Amino acid sequence: MSKLVLGKGLSALIPSDSSTAVAESKYRTIPLEQIAPNPQQPRQQFNEEALQQLARSLKENGLMQPWL
Repeated sequence: MSKLVLGKGLSALIPSDSSTAVAESKYRTIPLEQIAPNPQQPRQQFNEEALQQLARSLKENGLMQPWL
């Protein structure tokens, strides 16, 4: 049995206009009010200093990704 994985790029998440018929059967629009955080989320508290350090690093260096 093969494992289902996302493809690369936004087209893996957002279908193109040419695949609208397929997308209509897989996706639906819901009101934003129906979206809520997962109550089972393990991360409940965040270190503010670490977040600020991460933000500074992203501003200075951008997002680094490995080349495949």
